[in-house]
Amino acid sequence: MRFVNILGSGTAGTDNGTALFAQTMRRVIIDDCLFSTNGCPFYATGNALHNMNGACIYADGAPLTVRRTRFAGNRSQALTYGNVSRGGVVRILGNCGVTAFTNCVFVGNEVVHGYPNYSEFKSDKAGMLAASPSAGTVDVVGCTFAMGLAEVSSGAAGVSVIGGTANISDCIFYGNTNGTANTAGSDIQVFSGATAHVAYCLFEDDSAGRIVCDDGGTLDSSASTFVYGDPLFVADSKIGAFVRTHGIGIDLDSGKLADLAAFNVHLRGGRGYVDEKTGEYVTAYMRGDSSPAIDKGNPARPSAAESASGYAGNGRRVNIGAYGGTPWATMTQPVGSVYYLR
Repeated sequence: MRFVNILGSGTAGTDNGTALFAQTMRRVIIDDCLFSTNGCPFYATGNALHNMNGACIYADGAPLTVRRTRFAGNRSQALTYGNVSRGGVVRILGNCGVTAFTNCVFVGNEVVHGYPNYSEFKSDKAGMLAASPSAGTVDVVGCTFAMGLAEVSSGAAGVSVIGGTANISDCIFYGNTNGTANTAGSDIQVFSGATAHVAYCLFEDDSAGRIVCDDGGTLDSSASTFVYGDPLFVADSKIGAFVRTHGIGIDLDSGKLADLAAFNVHLRGGRGYVDEKTGEYVTAYMRGDSSPAIDKGNPARPSAAESASGYAGNGRRVNIGAYGGTPWATMTQPVGSVYYLR
């Protein structure tokens, strides 16, 4: 299913879940969907709040199972009013049970400040994936967060753990950028009272601004399992190519949303990959350097599906990122020699 170009109206009381609103449900299952260019229109300025909570999904007391779903070029406004923080491309509240995002792509999304006056209405505790459940856990496994932009007071361009517990593993965080006034981590932010367990992830580098945990928060990070560097996506570009100066800060260039929506986060190298849309065996990116994310995921995750295509094998360990553990993963380059007997 496709949720495309669903925009907020700017009318008070209609700021939750522009594309999908779920409240007090037993479970919501979202498989193989596309959420693109939803939320706040790029022409919106001033005090018109076109979307604050969930440009794509707002879930309150509704456990989510989200698999193989793409969030691209979506935009959320954010502000804090009456001590209530709002803002997120995906917003999770209430008793979320065991909510899980698996093999999903978040690329070229942004959260921007809702009002021009930062001092009067701050945009605290926002984020691309903003989790503040009152009960339950949020599992984020084998996902890719790339080219996100958070022009807010505090909130990650990747995952913001505002409350409750999040388990984040086997994910790629790359090209995510915070505005100059943003005090949060660009990839992962853990706020006071929240808990995050992070392991087997790839980050652009090991600088302190990538993952930030506030006083009163709990960060359990297995840094020895982290990988650092360029993941070598097939789409070879930096976020700077998509950013423009606008209003009180920066935002993503609305003229390039189509490029972001199609941004290819398959990994270069190895023995190529099978395209999930066309079924084509892609070998054009086999030569040259291989992605450091290949065969670096959690050893406990099943890897057999990565060789299901029949073209090549895997390294008996999943890749990090959105295609890890799937038939569309970049396959492992065989190690060893080949002898021909005549």
